[in-house]
Amino acid sequence: DLRDQDILRTYMMYEDGKKHLPDGVFQHLLKKYNTTPENLRQVKGRSLKKIKDLLLNNKNLQNN
Repeated sequence: DLRDQDILRTYMMYEDGKKHLPDGVFQHLLKKYNTTPENLRQVKGRSLKKIKDLLLNNKNLQNN
């Protein structure tokens, strides 16, 4: 959904290796979506898994 896309996009814009979201950006996401820090991390993890699964499935389809 759009919320998950926005959260992942925001994480990807700011994360670079070991860097984390700036606190102000993190707080903005928490307020914008009225959620908890743990939920933001879960959304990020779930979204990355969806992308990974999609890439793996497409790779498997191309090999057949």
